[in-house]
Order: sequence, then structure tokens, then C-alpha cells
Amino acid sequence: MVAISELLIVLATALSVEASSKCCAADKCFASAKLPAKATPIVSAFCQKYIHKTPGTVTVTVSATKGSTVSPTPVVVTQPGNPITIRTTPIVTSVLTVTETQQQVISSGACGTTVTSPYPTSTNYRVRGIDPGSPNQRRHVPVIPDFLTSNCNPKDLPAKVSKACSCFLTSATTTVTATQNVGTTLPASTQVVTAPGTTVLETASELSSIITVTQTAVQTQTTCTGASTTATEYTGVFSCGVPSPTAGQIGTPTCANDNVPPGETNSPFRVEGASEGNIFDGCIVSGPRNITTPSGGTHLCDGTNNNANPAPGATFTTDIQSAGNQAGFDLDGSYSNQFQDFFITRISATAQTGNQFWGVLRNRVFTARGGCQEQVSPADEALWAYDAFAPNRVFLSTSPGYQVVRLGDQQSITVTVLAGNPNSGNTIPAQGATFGTGTVAGSDGSIQLTVPSQPGCYLYKAELSNAIRSNAFYLSVLPASS
Repeated sequence: MVAISELLIVLATALSVEASSKCCAADKCFASAKLPAKATPIVSAFCQKYIHKTPGTVTVTVSATKGSTVSPTPVVVTQPGNPITIRTTPIVTSVLTVTETQQQVISSGACGTTVTSPYPTSTNYRVRGIDPGSPNQRRHVPVIPDFLTSNCNPKDLPAKVSKACSCFLTSATTTVTATQNVGTTLPASTQVVTAPGTTVLETASELSSIITVTQTAVQTQTTCTGASTTATEYTGVFSCGVPSPTAGQIGTPTCANDNVPPGETNSPFRVEGASEGNIFDGCIVSGPRNITTPSGGTHLCDGTNNNANPAPGATFTTDIQSAGNQAGFDLDGSYSNQFQDFFITRISATAQTGNQFWGVLRNRVFTARGGCQEQVSPADEALWAYDAFAPNRVFLSTSPGYQVVRLGDQQSITVTVLAGNPNSGNTIPAQGATFGTGTVAGSDGSIQLTVPSQPGCYLYKAELSNAIRSNAFYLSVLPASS
């Protein structure tokens, strides 16, 4: 039985999420948004990837100077009838600073220059109307956690998230340095002290005191006697199908749920459109939602629709909304009161026609229910595919899903492409499939992929006539060993 304290923690967290969901967290700094404490490490990890920046501090130094002045106290001497001489000695103190410069020359066999750069990302397929190699595809944007974009307007959302992340990763620290400067000021004028019948005969001349301060500056000059070299140091968080890749890793990408807010699920999600190409491919965090479309209105979509599941959760349709909030696209669809579900007619710019429709699949097999009735799982890929019901249509997949190599260790790798039947789930080698690199899959479905000559994250999708393109294959190329 769950302890009462644990139930209270879950209830408090849920209430905080519900309260914060009434506004868009990306409209202001994530640091000031009312987010659950458990969300902080998620936001930090995401923001470092999204804007290629690590947490830092801004230090502001304020110098305060305190001065004090001490003046001599007047002396009154009374000595009637006797002339006396009062001698005052003003002391003037000055500081003389002498700077000595020493030249130091260091000779070395070779000089090196280090250039810092984030890991480059190359997407070798068409994404939402952008062709491979376009500047907009050079950096793979990580998935924005759904709770950061809930109730947000998709317009200008990426720019808002970048600004909110930049603020979140920068904390201001003010350091106050107080410098106390106490000086004694003695007037250079003569101090005259008189008493009845007293005459001042003379005053003493000024005395000067000079304090000499010597500063030593060392100037270093480095000379190169050999060839100069330039090295590239890669910075930032590097994730390409697998967190913290190391050479030799190979497998299937997974979606971690360690720090996902209560009631939410992080799961693989993909949308394949028409001529605009891939619309979304990656992990997405989603949960029960009210879905609003221009054609269908607003309705609850949590998997309990039409009594499909006993408890609410994230669904294949709420994944569309969550991915759209992150990437900046929307959806449309009519609503069926009979099935309590949406019939999706458009995602992003790809809309159905009289004989081309959107299909929904789990692990590339058609589901028996609609998107609001099918709940997601971290172990299954949810897929929306356009023109999914064309005769003899097959769905491609790659094996493995990712591989990590070190530059110089090997010249090529082998990836197998399979063609699946969306009704039975049976697969055969996808002979003739290509990654768009010119190499064609053989009779066993294998493709020899040349390892790129630069470190980075490289994404590929297999394509074939009368087939829905595959999931993304991630190739991580690590820098060569030093």
C-alpha cells in the first residue's frame, strides 16, 4: 500500500503542475516560472542542448571607497606679556610609483591554437520542406519538454524557448569589494596661535615626504621554432541517438523516463508527411490533454475515450500536439462523438485528399483504435504516416538504430533496412532502398555507409518507392584519439 506521505507528495506535485499549466512557461525566464522542483534537472539538461550553453554566472564587482579627513586641533596658548614663536610644520606626503618591465622570452618546438566548437549535426533527409544540407538542418534541435510549452502559442515558440533557456542558465552574482582609503589632510597654511600680548615671530617651512612604490610587470613572448598546429575542442552536450556516446556502442534509441513529471510519458514519436518530408522524429513528453482543432472543437484526449483504457495517460494524438508545440506545427481533425475520438485530417502542411489519408501505427503496425484511445509506451514507437493505406504500401525500418564510431577507426559501417507489412508486421529485406548517399541496399537489405570525415552527429532515413520512409538512423562520429 502506498504510504500517505508518498500520496501527499504526488498530490502536491500534481497540483503544482496543474497550477503552472495555466500559463506558458516559455513566456518568461524558466528560472522564474512556477515549475516543480523535480523539473529543474530536466530543464537544465534540455537548455544546455537547445542553445549550446552551459550554466554560468555573471559577476558584478562594485568598489566602495571610504575616505576620512583628520585636521589638526587648534592650540590656544595664553602667555601675557612674553613674545613667543609658534612653529608649525605642515607635512606634504606624495606617492611616487615606479614601474619596471621585465621581458621574458619562451621558445618552443611548435605552437598550437585551440578552437572551440559544438558538435555539428547533419540531417540527410527532407524535414518539413527543408532539403538536406540546408543551413536550417545543420543543427539537430533537441525535444522541448512538453511541460515547458503547455498552453503556449506555437508562433515564435523556438525563439521564446531560447530566450527563456538563456535566462535560466545564467544566474547573477554580485561581489562587493570595499576598499578603505584613510587619508590625513594637514593644511599647508600657518597655524597661528595667539594669546593676549603674544606676537608670532616666525613659522617653520613645509616638509615633504615622498613614498616610492615599485611595481614589476613581466611581459612574456612565445616564439615558435616549428610548425604551428590548430586543434578543435568540441564543447556542449553531445547526444546522438544515445546519451554520452562512446566508441563501439550500437543499438536502438530509447527515451528515458527518470525525471518525467507525474502523469507524463517520454516515448518515441514520429510523423511522416507528404512532399514536406519528415515532420517529427524523436522522443516526446506528453500526457492527458484537451485537444482543440478547427474542425472538431475541444475534447478530452487521455486514453479513457470510448472506455479504451482504465486510467488516463498520454496518447498518440496528444503526442501530435506536444510535438507541434515544440517544433511549431499544428493539426486538424473532425471529432466523432460515437468513438469519442478525432479523425486526423491534417498535420503540419500535409492534409488528406479524397484518396490519401493519415494512418496511425504502433511499431509500424496499424492500430485497431483511434489516436485518443491508443496510449503511448516508452518501449513502442507511435507513428502517424500520410497516405498509409496505398496498395502494397510497406513501412521501412533500420537496424541498428544508432552506432558510435571514432574517426579513423573504420572507413564504413553496415546498416540493414527492412520493409514491413503494416497489417501483419512481417518484414523482408528492403532491396533497392537508399539513404540518399548513392549506395543502394542489396538483396539482404544491407547498405554500406561511408563514415564521414568530420566528427559530428549524422542522421539518415531509408527511402524506397511505394514505402513510408524509415526511422532515423543516428551515426555518431567521435574525434580521433589524440
